[in-house]
Amino acid sequence: MFNRNKSKAQEPQEVSPEVQVAINQDRIAHGAPKIGFAKPSILGESCAIEGKINSNGELHIEGKFKGEISVDKLTVSKSGFVSGQIKCRLLSVFGEVNGDIDCKELVLNPGANVTGKIAYGSIKVLPGTSITGDLSLNK
Repeated sequence: MFNRNKSKAQEPQEVSPEVQVAINQDRIAHGAPKIGFAKPSILGESCAIEGKINSNGELHIEGKFKGEISVDKLTVSKSGFVSGQIKCRLLSVFGEVNGDIDCKELVLNPGANVTGKIAYGSIKVLPGTSITGDLSLNK
């Protein structure tokens, strides 16, 4: 009675990059997040944390953080403060960073205050930025 139309579950199929892009564009058009892309983690303005953060995703710091950060993308907001070591692909600073930075792409926005040893692949410095320390180009 219950076994009549039993069918095997379909195996997930791999999708080409072109199809994935089309799917994501459709999802965005209808207000859904992209597949395979997580929302950024946020350290709120009222938070102060000391420790180590590792992530393959994106992190926004609006509060205070002391320690080590290793992420894909890091944004330090105007109210944000980071003291320690940062390793990331993209670092965008609006607030204050003190310590060692190792990133592929560095963007220093108006109001950014960066102090320390800074290694970068490319750098964009906008007017109103303060940099103190050693700058070196990663090859």
